[in-house]
Amino acid sequence: MFDFEAFCKDYSIPYRIRKDDILTFNCPFCHSSSGKSAHQYTGGFLFGKTITCFRCGKHSLKETIIALSNCSEFEYKDIFKRYYSNNGFQVRVSDEDFKRPTKLVLNNLKEMDELYADYLKQRGFNPFAVTKKFNFKFTNHVGELASRIIIPIFYQNKLVSFTSRAILSNAKVRYLSCPDRKEVVPHKSILYNIDNCKGKSVAVVEGPFDLIKAGGNDFVATFGTSWKPAQADLLKNYEHVFILFDAGEEEAAKHAKDLAKALSLFTKVDIIDTETPYDIGDFSKDEVMELRKFLGFSSNIENIWR
Repeated sequence: MFDFEAFCKDYSIPYRIRKDDILTFNCPFCHSSSGKSAHQYTGGFLFGKTITCFRCGKHSLKETIIALSNCSEFEYKDIFKRYYSNNGFQVRVSDEDFKRPTKLVLNNLKEMDELYADYLKQRGFNPFAVTKKFNFKFTNHVGELASRIIIPIFYQNKLVSFTSRAILSNAKVRYLSCPDRKEVVPHKSILYNIDNCKGKSVAVVEGPFDLIKAGGNDFVATFGTSWKPAQADLLKNYEHVFILFDAGEEEAAKHAKDLAKALSLFTKVDIIDTETPYDIGDFSKDEVMELRKFLGFSSNIENIWR
């Protein structure tokens, strides 16, 4: 059983208990509150073993907890274990809440063609060297993930997810990641390239292409500036963490400071300003080597640049 009241208290989720022993809270799906005041929390209801909103219907515990706490499916497992109890308002949990694929299958793939090779050259890479080192895959030029470089994500030497980069300038979304339901491990609960970072220090960047341009070794990526606690937990294992989020972006700077604060009690942290008007993903080979030298990282790495 899941102690829903204890969860609400610890996650600062406003709720109230009605006279008929029903726990109520604002629905995180339709944001409904039909009472006179939002503080009446009449949009979301907890009835014994089910969660129901009178406006948008029934919801599982799993989707409700994820919506209320903004956690990943991976983090939901830890939350459930933490609040498993025989006390308070409880919801029965289905085994379906914990099922994940055991294997990731990549479909709609093709060999690297001239279009992909030209894109990689324009970004300053040797197409064949960078493809080999980072296990790039390529999609067909039609379909759901048309004209995208697939960047596989490994964790503990197992393929668990992927992200993809569009190569066409008219693509509505540059990066698209594996749907959560298909991930063996949610990518936002881990760090890209962490399996290859065995040293005492590590540099954290936003995206895979920043990491790839930096040579890969000693770098990890958070898949965006909006990092997750599970990712911070992985960084606590290093003696020194350098944070290099994208230059000149106010939101990136804020997330970098928040991450540094979360890590500061556990390890040495430095936020690095590259002092360039462009991101690491647009660095030249010489700039990459200068950055690696500044961070104390080896320059003896595989040459993936043009």
